[in-house]
Amino acid sequence: MSNNMTYSEKLFTPVFRASFPHLFQPFVFPTGRNYSQEEKPKYSVTMCFDKENTGIQWFRDEVSKLVKEVWPEGWPEGGRSPVKDGDAEPSKIMPGCWLVDCHSYTRPGIIDRNKEAIIDEERIYGGCFLRASITLAAYTGLGGGVTVFLNNCQFVKDGDRFGSKTNAADDFDVITDETPATSKPNIPAGDTYENSQLPF
Repeated sequence: MSNNMTYSEKLFTPVFRASFPHLFQPFVFPTGRNYSQEEKPKYSVTMCFDKENTGIQWFRDEVSKLVKEVWPEGWPEGGRSPVKDGDAEPSKIMPGCWLVDCHSYTRPGIIDRNKEAIIDEERIYGGCFLRASITLAAYTGLGGGVTVFLNNCQFVKDGDRFGSKTNAADDFDVITDETPATSKPNIPAGDTYENSQLPF
């Protein structure tokens, strides 16, 4: 990406839902089957804005201001947008949402509702709600476009966790001295190991 960039002032986002947060340790996203050899590890988060609220309109307005400054005649043909449609085919990765990727090469500050630093990495997960301070950058190299740099984040509230991860305390019962060392899993009536037709 070209170093010829034009930056916005520091901006403060509305509340968004976090997806793929990598805020405590930098991460390199895979490119195809192999990890990119040129990409630097980044701290990052995808901001998910519900299409029915006004969060994404705020973002559009801020991007438009920067675009008018850099490209007075409008968005450059083939320019790279920082916004993805969560309903786009074929994956439909986040139905009903607009997605904005933001990143930083230095670790962002992360605070809670009381402005206390968050140290426990488990507090920030895909599905929780955050706010962020960001800076937009318009670049003219590689066809042009706008990228989003992450400055800091504030935890707002918990949400349903994305993915299948559950709480360990919800998965298991209390073990006592009388608890059998092994137990047979619950199988619906009529099912047996013999009729499962599995190769093991």
